[in-house]
Amino acid sequence: MLPTCIAFDFDSTLSRILGGLQGIFAIFIKRDVPKELVKKCYEELKKDGGFNIQGLLEKIKLKTQRSFDDNAIFCEFDKWVKKSIALYPESISVISELKKRRIPVAIVTRGDLNYQKRKKRCIIHHFLF
Repeated sequence: MLPTCIAFDFDSTLSRILGGLQGIFAIFIKRDVPKELVKKCYEELKKDGGFNIQGLLEKIKLKTQRSFDDNAIFCEFDKWVKKSIALYPESISVISELKKRRIPVAIVTRGDLNYQKRKKRCIIHHFLF
């Protein structure tokens, strides 16, 4: 009996972050925000419902009592996402084979909706859904 559908988790199953989270942290570190503070804000945000760059920026603003060029940070973050979110090499071939066999595929993920959409836009061109 063939499966009626196969679901894959996006993060760490189909994709990975090249270079880890250091790129996100670097956006703030180069603006003289201590690395430990950036990490702490990141972890708090994950516990509060999922990472998103706007939430991280707001937490850092609150804790540092500083203002930042929001648009510049969002732009840098988008560039980081585009170069850092990568599919595992096998992801495309496995999903393509399942599609060829007419087995529906679902990609699931958890976290902030806007961040998940950003990641999806970076890789969706690999899939012909």
